[in-house]
Amino acid sequence: RPWIERAVRECIGAGAFFETGTEILIHDHAIRDPRFRDAAGAAAAAFAGFRSHLEGTLAPAAHEDCGCGGEAFDLLLRRGHFLEIDAAAVRAAAQEEIARCEAALAAGAEEFGTRTWREALAQLTGRHPAAERYYARYAEVWEEMRRAAVAQAAPSLYFLAYRSPAPYDRLPTVDYLVPPVDPEMPPDEQARRLRATNDSVIKLNHVIHHGGIGHHVQNWHAQRAASRIGQVAAVDCAGRIALFCGGTMAEGWACYATDLMEEIGVLTPLERYAQIHARLRMAVRALVDVELHHGALTVDAAAAVYQERAGLAPEAARAEAVKNSMFPGTAMMYSAGRNLIHGLRRDLAAAHPGRFDLRGFHDRLLAHGSVPVALIGAAMRTAYARV
Repeated sequence: RPWIERAVRECIGAGAFFETGTEILIHDHAIRDPRFRDAAGAAAAAFAGFRSHLEGTLAPAAHEDCGCGGEAFDLLLRRGHFLEIDAAAVRAAAQEEIARCEAALAAGAEEFGTRTWREALAQLTGRHPAAERYYARYAEVWEEMRRAAVAQAAPSLYFLAYRSPAPYDRLPTVDYLVPPVDPEMPPDEQARRLRATNDSVIKLNHVIHHGGIGHHVQNWHAQRAASRIGQVAAVDCAGRIALFCGGTMAEGWACYATDLMEEIGVLTPLERYAQIHARLRMAVRALVDVELHHGALTVDAAAAVYQERAGLAPEAARAEAVKNSMFPGTAMMYSAGRNLIHGLRRDLAAAHPGRFDLRGFHDRLLAHGSVPVALIGAAMRTAYARV
């Protein structure tokens, strides 16, 4: 049932695009070919027909069971992520991390003059640029993060200008699109968007995790990997990334990159505190991933866990739970990949103290492309031992 509900919402969204959005495109780009409007109408009709099928045929017989089962889940861990642990170990590690993060959040709230971590993190929403400085703030933060990373942990190739071309797009430059905050918007809507996309969101999510040293840099290196699978596995597609096996590297690196920038010292005290919450959220996702697909949680119960343990809003919690149910083994890959990278770095630094170099470690790691971090770790341990 949750999958059908999501599909219906997507049909509604597609209908809005093909019925209304395409008219905006026709106007803004002076499209005169009548076949464009005809094609949009045909697409809108197709989505409307599929929505009728979902609501009239499938929904009445729908059920709540969405789990893939323990056998399939362990197969994904073993042959998709190439992990040497099973679901029970993932569950135990997630529970331990949740306990650590909850204790750290509770202990740190007083530093920010609050009683709870939710109250402390709410202060982030008030720290944002003025509306007229909003777009410029992205470039300012990007440059600040680039200088810090290049100086301490990254080679000169890091932080190339962002390019995110759409399929079949041949434009020389494609902008990184951000949530709009425009002068024409009502003041209340401007304020709401600025609070939602505050300085911490710009820095931690847009610049570090996605548009800078995180996904962007990892994708740049992946395109140049020797392995064809490493080149294409983490390319975004209609149903998440191209290949399941690219997940621990793609998401693990992006999460590790945020830790790295915290280590370098570019985060504010409240942003460092927010990082504890980010780790809590990752651990809760891993736990939900296991429990959902072993039948211990329904989608509704998983959404409740997200609200109660990770502090997600009801709508976001529901959306996350439904997504987890559709893609087993993907919610846990964030924490798994991050932990594997940290563990590999610690092991190599301890085993080769005289010649371990952080920049070199990052270059060698990224050069493998988007293949499972567990396999990269084995290859790098062998390579370091031979030198």
